Amino acid sequence: MTTTPLSQAETLEYIKDVLPIVYSCIHEGHNQFDLRNSEYAHELTRATRSSMIRDYVVYRAKQELSGNPRIQFKEVQRMMLMVVGDKVALRFKKLTKKRKSVNILTKQVRKWREGQFIMEIPGIEAQRLTCIDVGYVNDAIGAGIDNVWAVALGDEPWFFNMTEDLAGVITPTLFSSPEELPEENPFTVKPAARKKPNDKQAGI
Repeated sequence: MTTTPLSQAETLEYIKDVLPIVYSCIHEGHNQFDLRNSEYAHELTRATRSSMIRDYVVYRAKQELSGNPRIQFKEVQRMMLMVVGDKVALRFKKLTKKRKSVNILTKQVRKWREGQFIMEIPGIEAQRLTCIDVGYVNDAIGAGIDNVWAVALGDEPWFFNMTEDLAGVITPTLFSSPEELPEENPFTVKPAARKKPNDKQAGI
């Protein structure tokens, strides 16, 4: 059985309990990257930087939402998703000024963007999930976050500016010190990830 993707109003109502937490995690993940990697951030490719920020965001989201029975974190062919209930999947991304993610257009990515993503969820028949990119757009100098957006493409695309509605929910205690991350964490930069001369690799 497959389901029809939710409308914008239906989606925002369905995920309203987790959206403020997700918004905070995006900001705190971005801030944590700067805190822990400021000394060599200029050496990293844009793709590596974006990937590391996403890992910080996902790490924090798992901490905050792991006890929520509606939430499952799934990795599907290297695509990390946060599935809410049996209807919505969120993907954490860095977005361009036009609110688009930069990906190699694989068959899987194309299905995601078209809203045709089908997923097997334990205990539930195969569902056509409403696919949402939740991501940040950097400011003019690329150092901070300008806006955070929820973006759905598919048959009826829509954009929701989370910054305008949720700017007051940032929790200042989240990730307040580097010690909150374990010593053995997934954010160690490998030499191969360092920037090469004239590197023009786009963020992901």
